[in-house]
Amino acid sequence: MQEALKIETNKSQRNETVIFYVDETDTTETYEAIGVDNDELTRSLNNEVESKTNVLGQATVDVTKGPNTTSVDPCYYRKGGKLAKELKDIYWYDKELSQVVKKFMEVDATEDPIEGAYPAFQQKGAIDLKSWGGDTKGIGTPYDINWVGAKTYGTFNPTTKKFTENVSV
Repeated sequence: MQEALKIETNKSQRNETVIFYVDETDTTETYEAIGVDNDELTRSLNNEVESKTNVLGQATVDVTKGPNTTSVDPCYYRKGGKLAKELKDIYWYDKELSQVVKKFMEVDATEDPIEGAYPAFQQKGAIDLKSWGGDTKGIGTPYDINWVGAKTYGTFNPTTKKFTENVSV
């Protein structure tokens, strides 16, 4: 019983991993946390699992990495937000293909920072705007992030707002 209590008190909080939209429109990167309207924000791995049993009764399992996605729903348009402007541009100008591929960053604050910085990675994601409009709560802008390409690992310092790439990974 005491072991179960210990595990519960060591549980990390959801806000200890944060996904940021990375605005690359000026000479320095700026970051905006996403998920303000959400009580859930999950990266779905969508792995393919194939299980086989041979004639000797031995089972093998193959797991192949699937296309990762993150759904941001609900999401409401907020004037002045950098990602909100991007979502509006996707809708307004019918953007597609490489026009909707943007940079994001995930920061892991489940461990203590080292010299003020937390482990982080950056990765590109294709934004799939699901709809525009909605009810009287606001302008709904739900979207999916379809993760593409390799992750770039490094650290993020929230005080300096700077991502530093690891050169040894």
